[in-house]
This record gives sequence, C-alpha cells and structure tokens, in this order.
Amino acid sequence: MNSPVRYKQLIQLILAHFRQIVREPGVLFWGIIFPILMSLGLGIAFTKKADVNRDVAWVTTLNGTNDSQPSSIIRIFLESNQAKVGKDKDGYKNYSITMPDDKLGNTTFKFRIMTWQQAMVLLKRGNLSMIIAERYGEVEYHFDPMNPDAQLIYLKLSGLFRNPSILKQSSNPDIKPLTVTGTRYIDFLVPGLISMGVMMSIMWGISYEIIDNRAKKLLRRMVATPMKKSHYLIALITVRLGMNFVESGLLFLFTWIAFGIKVQGSIPALLTIFKISEVEQ
Repeated sequence: MNSPVRYKQLIQLILAHFRQIVREPGVLFWGIIFPILMSLGLGIAFTKKADVNRDVAWVTTLNGTNDSQPSSIIRIFLESNQAKVGKDKDGYKNYSITMPDDKLGNTTFKFRIMTWQQAMVLLKRGNLSMIIAERYGEVEYHFDPMNPDAQLIYLKLSGLFRNPSILKQSSNPDIKPLTVTGTRYIDFLVPGLISMGVMMSIMWGISYEIIDNRAKKLLRRMVATPMKKSHYLIALITVRLGMNFVESGLLFLFTWIAFGIKVQGSIPALLTIFKISEVEQ
C-alpha cells in the first residue's frame, strides 16, 4: 500500500530547491548581504551626531555706522574666543568659531565679512540665511522669520552673544537625548527590511520559480516523473519559508549585536505572519 506522503521524495525536492537557491549568488547578496549592509550604513548615518556648518553674513557698515572698530561686540566676542580667520573661495574674509555639543552635534559658524549689497545677493541665491550687523552697541539680526534654518541660527547666535560662556560648555545639561529602544531610526528600518524580504519572496519566489521552470520546459519533465504535484508545491513553500527565516534571522542577529534592537511585539504573531504570507502565495 502506497503512503499518501512520500517522505524521501519530498525531502529530495526540498533539498534540490534549496541547493538551487543557495547556488545563485544574486539571491545570497540581495537577500542576506544587502539588507545587512543597508542596516549598517543607514543605522550609522542616522545615529551619528552630524556637525553642522552655518554661514552668516557680517555687515560691518550699516547706515553709516562702522562696527569694524575695536569696540565692536561681535569682533570682541570672536577675538576673545580665538576664532579662526581665513578667506573663502569668493574672496570674503571670514571668522570661524565652533559651538561644541556632544549631544546634538557641533555647530560651526562662519561669519563672512561683506557689504549689505553683497549679503543680499548671496541671500537671494540661497547661500546664506542670516545677516547680522551692529548699531548703537546692539547686534541686529536680519532674516526671514518664516525660514526655520534662519530661526535656528538666530536662537543659537543670540544665546552666544548674550552669554559667551555657552561656547565653553560641551553640551546643554537641560537636553536629554531620547534614545529609547523602539524610537530610533534603526528600529523602524529593520522591520521594513524584513517586510521587504517577505514581499519579494512572495512576488518573485514561488510564482516566478514555477513560471521559470515552465518556460524552460522543466516543469513538464518533472510532471512526467512519479513526483506528486503537491510535493512540488510543498517543497517550494518550505524552501522559501526557510530562506525567509534565515534572511530575517541573520539581519535581526546583526542589528541586535550592532545596535541592540529588540522584538517588542509578539514573536508567535511574527512567525504566523511569515507562514501566512507564504501559504497565501
């Protein structure tokens, strides 16, 4: 009496499909190596504190008032904090000073000395967002109030000129960076990469394999053998489901070691989604 399930035949079909996938370099790269490299690159890029450079036009003559004198508040501030003096590619003399912050990243301000007309030209071209000048012993800030970048520059510069000791602080004690697991960029990236892997397996896995074998006339030869059709489908589903677990498992293992990512939902529910996705295909 023949058994309804020929285990040796099914195992051989599963091994054959598995070898076919493993021997394909593109499958290994796009399914395993590429998601890991993407998570590493984007994870580092969005977790590292980026240094920001801000260009500010410093108009030394405004309405007949020359603030290039030694009593200039801006000049005294820059010289007392040992600002670097140089010239940019446009020939403008500039002072560079860095505001360190180990929590939000360093901000480097470059004060480019020029006339009002020159500053307006650069402002219209989008090369800078802020113009500062000094009149009657007070620093004036000229910027578009609807420009968020200019607003941020104003908040930082006004704080610096009012309290120069801020420049000596490595960070603001009032700022508490939110790095709770589940709120970082990498915590959103990895589930997306896993979902993309499942989606690609559904779209190009089982159906494409059947169509490709039919186009090569391999499916007709396989049907002519004692192979059961149900075993062929079960083998395809098993291999694709196993590859999904391998790809997702390696990606999760890497991000767990590198970034400390955790599964905060239900693991049985996650496994059920993998199974349902493959069966529905």
